[in-house]
Amino acid sequence: MPSDIKTAVDSLIDLLRRRKKISLDEASKVLKIPTNIINEWASFLEEEKLLKIEYKFTTPYLIYNEKYSERLSESSLDKTEIKIDSNIENIRKRLENMLSFVRKQDIKHRCEIRELSDINKVLSDGKDKNDILYAQKRYLEYELTRLINGLKDIKDRERLEKDIRKVVMHFDTFKKKM
Repeated sequence: MPSDIKTAVDSLIDLLRRRKKISLDEASKVLKIPTNIINEWASFLEEEKLLKIEYKFTTPYLIYNEKYSERLSESSLDKTEIKIDSNIENIRKRLENMLSFVRKQDIKHRCEIRELSDINKVLSDGKDKNDILYAQKRYLEYELTRLINGLKDIKDRERLEKDIRKVVMHFDTFKKKM
């Protein structure tokens, strides 16, 4: 099963990466996500220094932080540098702890998720905050389990390290929301 799920927040970051600067309303229209949700994400992403919110009169503009790609590696797991060769057991334990945290989260939701495409649908619709959180939870459960299993049979170390960094970044975002 492919693991290239793109969250709605990823779509916002991709849009900013392409446009560099966009009004909040325009981002909402392009992504087909309510303005209040884009605003919540933007506030969080600004705290993380991934973007800047600038006001011109009463219109908020989202400005992409060019140093975003550098920030990708500054996540909780990356503080000890991901090198699968040297500390595979530490990485496994951390991933298992993250998975345990994610599974313990009780999120009231109305959506039904049976497969990965359902996760994408909920994330792209972006209507209900709890449904989005639940979809993120299911995505993290899937990805963390896949990565833990991937540590057993490592074929492409570089790809696995990159995947771990990406999932850890999503985990950090999820954890802050909880």
